[in-house]
Amino acid sequence: MWRVKVNNVVIALTTANKFRAFRTSSKKNHELKGSQSVVNAKATCLGHLLKKFHSDWNFGSSVMLSIMLKSSVLRKLRIESEYQFKYQRNVMRSSIELSITEYRGSKIIAFLYDKELLEHVKKDDVVKLVSTTSHDTTPLVIACRNGHYDVAEYLIEKCGANVNQPASVMFNGEVIERAPPLWCAAAAGHLALVKLLVKNGAHVNATTKTDSTPLRAACFDGQLDIVRFLVAHGADIEIANHHGHTNLMIACYKGHIKIVNFLLALKADVNRKSIKGNTALHDCAEGGFLEVVKVLIKHGAKMNVDSYGVSPLLTAAATGHKHIVDYFISISNLVSRQEYINALELLGATYVDKYRDMIGALEYWKQAMDKRYRCKPVIPKPLPLPVVVDYEFAWEITDSDELDGLLSDLDAMRMQALVIRGRILGPTHPDTSSYIRFRGVAYANSGLFSRCIELWNYALDIKQSMLGPLDPMIESLLFSFNELFSYMICKQSKGQTVLSAQREEFLRVFKKAVFEAKRGRELLDKGSAREHDITCFNKILVTTLHLASLLTLEMPEEDTAQHTALHKTLYELVQIKDNNALLRVGADVSAVDTAGNTVLHLAAMFHPSPDLITILLDAGAHIDTVNKMDSTFESLMRNKRLYGSTILQVCNPVKYVTLTCLAARVVKKVHDINSVPAQLQAFVEMH
Repeated sequence: MWRVKVNNVVIALTTANKFRAFRTSSKKNHELKGSQSVVNAKATCLGHLLKKFHSDWNFGSSVMLSIMLKSSVLRKLRIESEYQFKYQRNVMRSSIELSITEYRGSKIIAFLYDKELLEHVKKDDVVKLVSTTSHDTTPLVIACRNGHYDVAEYLIEKCGANVNQPASVMFNGEVIERAPPLWCAAAAGHLALVKLLVKNGAHVNATTKTDSTPLRAACFDGQLDIVRFLVAHGADIEIANHHGHTNLMIACYKGHIKIVNFLLALKADVNRKSIKGNTALHDCAEGGFLEVVKVLIKHGAKMNVDSYGVSPLLTAAATGHKHIVDYFISISNLVSRQEYINALELLGATYVDKYRDMIGALEYWKQAMDKRYRCKPVIPKPLPLPVVVDYEFAWEITDSDELDGLLSDLDAMRMQALVIRGRILGPTHPDTSSYIRFRGVAYANSGLFSRCIELWNYALDIKQSMLGPLDPMIESLLFSFNELFSYMICKQSKGQTVLSAQREEFLRVFKKAVFEAKRGRELLDKGSAREHDITCFNKILVTTLHLASLLTLEMPEEDTAQHTALHKTLYELVQIKDNNALLRVGADVSAVDTAGNTVLHLAAMFHPSPDLITILLDAGAHIDTVNKMDSTFESLMRNKRLYGSTILQVCNPVKYVTLTCLAARVVKKVHDINSVPAQLQAFVEMH
């Protein structure tokens, strides 16, 4: 919460008195202007407040400040009657949002909420005012997010604010899109506001963009009173978010046992599965909440597996919660001996990578070995999987005596953990990939970049072979490669030879990125892509472009295999059939090659389509940029005797040459470039 110092409160009240005196004077001197003098006075006082408080107030995202700075009250107001409402509206909006941003009680609000101002505005116009969004949010959503009951009540009852109008809001550093006011109040734990909104007709099952309900928001933060109130007023306890994750699941994951008991008393489905197949028992096992686990088991929770074939027992082992593993094992007939063994082996792998407890890991692996071979019937280890070269040819140990030897070779022990985890969870499980990446980071931090690249390439190969296009895990791994290569180039700039030796691997990753971009484009062309698929495609394109720029920092010698392979892959990238794709992710239409050619120059040298040229020009490409031969796109087209063609009709200079471009031409022709300010020289030179 923002705080205004005591002296600033005094200033505010003093300013209010000045406002009253100013308004009285204004009424005497400007009787014919009516409400305009009031608005002018209000503008003066708001300006005074801004000047006095700016150094002490933290406006956070500066949304409110920008509104006030941009609003008409800080400009000269016009007298014409048709403009009066416009300026009154800006004054009111600034006043309302100033109060919400820094709420210091009714004295400041009384000063800012001038009822006389409202009397001059139609009710419908006031409703439009408080419903207008700025930076994708509304005054009511901000008030509900920050717990300002009086402000919310005023907006609803006096201004007619829509209690169901969604907007964007920030929670825990994350932007929640299309969040209804009720969701904001519930998520922030403001019961009084929740009651106010429901009383005034807020929909209790309204959802955000990700299908999160106010009830889910309350369950997330353990707001039992709000949960009870919402359910009593019709909230559906079984509405899941877009991942299929229910209210019971999120309460279990966060360990809110009182809410869990409340939902179970209402017959919440204890064995319901999300889209990825996990249940509430998976969630509390992952969170490590033993008491919640016991409650779920008591209410009939089953040891079901998720879409990766992972049970709650293995989930607890993968997250290192030994007490949960022990509890599951203690229940008769809940888990089989094979499941028990797998849990012990996975727990050991977790102790290696998560806790770095090598002794503890060995103990669990030995227990698992005993369960395999000392109990009847013997359960031997699975047949050895093909040896993974990128794991330095490590294989899974099958003899208890060999385990002790791992303590003398910590790297071998870490590889053993990767092998065991991959066998039990499967190669596509997020944890398998996550720990491979984690191990790669450790190698990179030690300067062993080749080992890092080998491991990550192995993970990327598996994912691209087993997962569909535009999978977030593939996009994330490509981004990690991007960061790694950027880091290596920084090392190279400091005199360390790290990149040259890895150029082949660099190119290999770039080819995989292009392949993924092509797969993504094909999926989008089918018309079945979802919104997050488009977002993922854009991210992959950005990463691929960045990899291309890193690769071309040091071009291989011409007529070499590397040079040919790089050009071939770059050609495949630009062949992706989405004319706007590269521009959408930030490609620079003004970039030039060694000959000074822009993309428009290159297009003119071949056989460009009118649509492509139009896209480039609309994206800001300059039709009059000159290359090192002083040729422009237009002159190149003329030389090809295409001046009267469709293309030059499309790119009419009158439409695409601006006054600044014309001025730059004159300056370049008449003046010495050194007489031009440094920040303008590049712009002048390109014309």
